[in-house]
Amino acid sequence: MLRLATGRIEDGYNYPQHHPKVMFDERALYKGAGVYASVAMEWLRNN
Repeated sequence: MLRLATGRIEDGYNYPQHHPKVMFDERALYKGAGVYASVAMEWLRNN
């Protein structure tokens, strides 16, 4: 599991991921995509 793109309270992101008022920091999405791609490639290499 990976927690991604909800931002920090200090930056004005006051609500958790499943709250209706959540705001996402889209600048983090490319990092998450890279993590998921890396995990998938590693799994494919080993299976």
